[in-house]
Amino acid sequence: MPASFDQQTFNTLSLFHGESGALVDRTTSRFTDTNGTRFVCGSAQSLSPFVLAQASATPTPTPTSTPTPTPTPTPTPTPTPTPSCAPGSLDTTFGTGGRVVTDFNNTFSIGEAVALQTDGRIVVAGYAFTSVSTDGDFALARYNTDGSLDNSFGNGGRVITDFSSGIDQAAALSIQPDGRIVAAGGTKQSGGNFDFALARYNTAGALDTTFGTGGRVVTAFSNRNDYAEGVAIQNHS
Repeated sequence: MPASFDQQTFNTLSLFHGESGALVDRTTSRFTDTNGTRFVCGSAQSLSPFVLAQASATPTPTPTSTPTPTPTPTPTPTPTPTPSCAPGSLDTTFGTGGRVVTDFNNTFSIGEAVALQTDGRIVVAGYAFTSVSTDGDFALARYNTDGSLDNSFGNGGRVITDFSSGIDQAAALSIQPDGRIVAAGGTKQSGGNFDFALARYNTAGALDTTFGTGGRVVTAFSNRNDYAEGVAIQNHS
């Protein structure tokens, strides 16, 4: 599955895969860490596993010295710096060639949001289907800095959270200063409308039972669809 970045702007990311022909896959979230490393997440076709890609930081050009002027009327041109690697190239120290694909139960799983912990570990949130015939549930995965699943989180690095008998989709993610993780999105009762859905997890991936009801909160604003697509942690100091 090759990945290509839109020159040096990273405004878009294209992921492709397929044995007999390329299929355009879905990119849903991206961010840049303090070192300039770019992360993106989304999904791939063929039962849509989580997809996470990491691009290298923009390299610092090799410094060059200013040439000494010559007596001739035409000055000596200054050499053009050559970067040590192309900006936006995949970081081959991460996952397999800069890419990570995570499967939840061999069914559809979509990564919608990504956040970076202070220790460098990466959390992705979205939704997954536990079987082909069921509705989706909140799905989270946490990765070590090298792209491997963090086995200290949930079940082998993965967490599934069910809100109802209908569809549950996480679309946003934020990490509190104490390391607890908040995911937000929507939950839809079978045949009903979507309502705001939030879940908070402790650092090990278990639902934080001090939050809402058993770690979950559902909020209806109307008798129509209500869906959360962002979440922020307020400073109470």
